[in-house]
Amino acid sequence: MEATPVIINGNLLPPHFWEMDGLVVMQNPRAPQPLPSVLPAEGILFATSGSSGQPKWLRHTRATLLASAAAVNQRFPATAQDIWLRALPLFHVGGMGIEARAHLSGSKVVATTAAWEPSSFCEVINEARATLCSLVPTQVFDLVAHSLRPPSSLRSVIVGGGKLRPELKAQALALGWSVLESYGLTEAGSQVATELQGKLTLLDCWQARVNAVSCLEINGPALALERWQDQRWQPLTDDGWFTTTDIVRLDGRNIQWLGRADSVVKVLGELVNLDQVEQTLSTMTQQEVVVIALPDARNAHRLYASVSPPILEAYHQTCPPFARLSGIFPPAIIVRSALNKPQREPTQHAVGAWLTNA
Repeated sequence: MEATPVIINGNLLPPHFWEMDGLVVMQNPRAPQPLPSVLPAEGILFATSGSSGQPKWLRHTRATLLASAAAVNQRFPATAQDIWLRALPLFHVGGMGIEARAHLSGSKVVATTAAWEPSSFCEVINEARATLCSLVPTQVFDLVAHSLRPPSSLRSVIVGGGKLRPELKAQALALGWSVLESYGLTEAGSQVATELQGKLTLLDCWQARVNAVSCLEINGPALALERWQDQRWQPLTDDGWFTTTDIVRLDGRNIQWLGRADSVVKVLGELVNLDQVEQTLSTMTQQEVVVIALPDARNAHRLYASVSPPILEAYHQTCPPFARLSGIFPPAIIVRSALNKPQREPTQHAVGAWLTNA
């Protein structure tokens, strides 16, 4: 018998959520995704798109989310005296992760649905006396750009959803923001690694290794059970090890993120990592940059970035010939997720159309 799901598309969990049975679907009310044609009897479904923009469904359970939450709570540690400010929506695993951590520790959660505005964000923290929150790098950039200092109650800010540039991190720390880098993914129920003593370190619930092409593989109790693929539910892993598309350097339990396997393209016979080019340009501009690659008959690919002509010229003075940009495009055409995260593949299509009509 097919399950009848409880669909959650608001900002509050139903009472006794963690004791509920059956199936729950976390749905983005602004961009609802078609449900799988076959629904499992129980679990918690999240839609995720990653950098490709193509939606997919993952099935977590309360047990997987709580396993992640327990490991995060242990790392901080988080207690009943903490107050979480949740600015992330529930349909994002990071938002649900905060609720799971609070459930285990007895912490209070203050949720805000207000549109992002850095000064108002600080006011909400101050009013709620929040001690913990999660942000993405773009939000940290805005706080720094406005020279805002954190309210005295706030003890830690977890930064995920993208690479936190060292320069931006240093600026945030100088203003008093206790930012901690994290690395996670929806398949892992939230965080895999969080900064510890200045290094991105695996949470205790995870085992990790790298494969032959340096992609991170993880094994642990917080992994999603299944994914909807090829019109059927399939186990996320065959042997307990999930292979990510993230290229990393693993030193014991410390991780250095180097880029994504799907961001490496060939130009003039040379491999170019788009993430590394983005990082270089972001450092030069002190703001977010998106780099895309368009197919080219002669070069294999041509690179384009959301930078100004002066930055383009400065970059070309130091980059290798094969990593040169063929052009620039306006930041306004960058395609973003519901959490304002740039999505490279849809942006690639948008840039291609923009160049055709230019």
